[in-house]
Amino acid sequence: MGGAEFIPSLVVPYNIPKKEDIAFLTCSYLSGETVDYKTYLLEKLEVELPGLRYTQLITIASEGVVFPNGPLEWFKKRDYLDLGELSFEQNEGARMHLLKKELKNP
Repeated sequence: MGGAEFIPSLVVPYNIPKKEDIAFLTCSYLSGETVDYKTYLLEKLEVELPGLRYTQLITIASEGVVFPNGPLEWFKKRDYLDLGELSFEQNEGARMHLLKKELKNP
């Protein structure tokens, strides 16, 4: 199974852009090595969020590893803009990036 979860950016404890119209993708689960269960669920979330008055979806992804939401390149292929590398005290050696996608109204 796969999944995609978000919270309002205003409640995120990280130093990220925060506004009422920005959603933060907290988890985007990969569930199989041979089947992509993730893309469909993320696309559905991107369609639903404008109806909840969100204009942007931001997330954190890493170079070359799947923690926390999948590899950076996977999001770039889905039109997420790389806003640059983030620095955390505990990042397990991963180079994490903040990503953003502008959401379209239905």
